[in-house]
Amino acid sequence: MMLLATVYMSWLTLQQSKDHFRLERTGSFVARFNSTEMVSLREDVDRWLATKEPPEALFKRSQSPPVTSGQVNDQAIAKAAAAMEQFTKLRTLTNYFQEFGSATKFGILADRYAHNLLGNVCVRYGEELGPFIEFMRSQRNRPGIYAEVEWLRNRMRELDAVDGVRSDATKAPFAPVK
Repeated sequence: MMLLATVYMSWLTLQQSKDHFRLERTGSFVARFNSTEMVSLREDVDRWLATKEPPEALFKRSQSPPVTSGQVNDQAIAKAAAAMEQFTKLRTLTNYFQEFGSATKFGILADRYAHNLLGNVCVRYGEELGPFIEFMRSQRNRPGIYAEVEWLRNRMRELDAVDGVRSDATKAPFAPVK
């Protein structure tokens, strides 16, 4: 009987430790998302998303400008560099959601806690970065790239349904708000 009690208490301790780790790790992802660097990055990405520019056009602008008559136009180089920087910011933010989705998918993060804290942005960016993700898949010939971004968006929507809430604040609510 004592052995059974010891095994059971060990199992409970293990579960509590795993839950604590998931909550702490989720908190770390949230803290990273809210860091000054990420807030600035999101602001830049949001401004670009608001332009509705296709990712293909941004990519094309990011390529080195052609040399005409042996002259390199400094302004054209600066514009290409700015477009490349924007492209890099898009990749960085998309990579964040890829990591967040992978960690959630494999149980490293507490998905309910993540949903409560960042569910709305996971859905929003999962949708708004969709054209960029599709472009990257085509450009890199990697059809599965950023799959966990979509998985995360869908998981947050599933949790919306379970909790009776909406993470996606960009669309009309399910029912009129009273």
